[in-house]
Amino acid sequence: VFGLMWEHEDLEQLRNSKFAWTEGVSMFLKVDRQPNLLVAWMIGPEGRQAEQLPDKEIIDGMMFLLKKFFKNKVVERPTRMIRSKWSSDKNFRGSYSSRSLTTEALKTGHDKMAVPVKNSDGKPVLMFAGEATSEEYFGTVHGAIASGWREADRIVEYYEE
Repeated sequence: VFGLMWEHEDLEQLRNSKFAWTEGVSMFLKVDRQPNLLVAWMIGPEGRQAEQLPDKEIIDGMMFLLKKFFKNKVVERPTRMIRSKWSSDKNFRGSYSSRSLTTEALKTGHDKMAVPVKNSDGKPVLMFAGEATSEEYFGTVHGAIASGWREADRIVEYYEE
């Protein structure tokens, strides 16, 4: 895993360049037993912006980053790339949740998203599950499954009363 840490001055220059969207690249990962494969993780609005760019521009941006952060290494230009477009995929509209200082400051975290909507009689009419509502396992399938069980238990408790 190669996390990208920017100097303040470099980040300011980046934000005023054609590669501003690359600020959303949080890390590069090697893939076991695949020496010619490198994975880039993109986050935030820059990731959504990158989904709209042609492959050539994405490769240009990745090459810019690799040359910037690995100056003493020879990095060959990729011959092809594969990428997901989770945010613009009509069946997903995103991938998974992440928490930020902003969500914590606004107190809009998992515990708020997991609160059922109740009618005037106090009966739960809409309940929420999913990895984003999990306290410990957000961003994982395990969190999604556990939150489903949590809500099933909540329904059982309601009807046992």
